Amino acid sequence: MLSSALNITQENVVIKGKLPEVKMGNQHLSILLKELVENAIKFNESEVPQITISAEKKDELVRFNLSDNGIGIPPENQIKVFNLFYRTEKNWEDGGTGIGLTISKNIVDKYDGEIWFESQLNNGTTFFITLPAA
Repeated sequence: MLSSALNITQENVVIKGKLPEVKMGNQHLSILLKELVENAIKFNESEVPQITISAEKKDELVRFNLSDNGIGIPPENQIKVFNLFYRTEKNWEDGGTGIGLTISKNIVDKYDGEIWFESQLNNGTTFFITLPAA
């Protein structure tokens, strides 16, 4: 469902292993992953965007990692990306709304999870998400 909604192929997204189940509604999980994958593709200047999704269960939590080979998030923008309506210059050009990462954070917060990222300019971004295991 995720790949058909985004018109992506296995060349773009690799899911490593079987993803553990979490205590989250399927619709919310689909929206969360869709928003993150869409951003990984939108903010990527490679011929073939590469996105890797993996997860591991530890105790009562599942930690997802979503990594890309995109343009990265400049340090001066990193504290703003979860703010409602925050848009970069690329978002303005592409008609982005500035709500995707806010939606993602709100979904994760609703399920008592956490979301954060590490990013390097021109070397991509990895989003980390922890959620309660099912």
